[in-house]
Amino acid sequence: MDRHVLQPHTRASIRVVTSAGPEELVGWVLASDDDQLSLRTRSGERQVQWTQVTACRSVGVPRGRDPLRMPTAELSQLAEHAGLNGRKFVTRLSQLLDGRDPVGPVGDDVALFGEWAVTSGEVELFAAAWWAAQADARNLLVITDEAQRAAELVALGLAEVS
Repeated sequence: MDRHVLQPHTRASIRVVTSAGPEELVGWVLASDDDQLSLRTRSGERQVQWTQVTACRSVGVPRGRDPLRMPTAELSQLAEHAGLNGRKFVTRLSQLLDGRDPVGPVGDDVALFGEWAVTSGEVELFAAAWWAAQADARNLLVITDEAQRAAELVALGLAEVS
């Protein structure tokens, strides 16, 4: 078992054996040292001793619904609620982040609405996306009117919706 794959900001699946029996935990690694692992799951933060771990691996960001099926009017409402106006670009966070090393999240400029994260094209995209994923968002809506930034977003795989 390679513990080193479970660095902070990594999503992980961990099998543990406790006095209550075997359990599988899925969540975000908050910290890890030689003795224990701190994991944030949907039910809260857990401290796990490495001696309890029987298997562990990093796992990708959850896939979520197809962002291209979201009605444009609803995307416009999300942008409006976030105080943004401009061209709309969408992606699944899993498509954007899978295969990339986690970046320490910064979410000051990201608005969350259920499974959607909304941000301006001016923010550092990957830091915002990792923060959104760790906040359990599944899709990302980026708003910009800058042609250069729009081209960069498309090159990264985001789709423009109108």
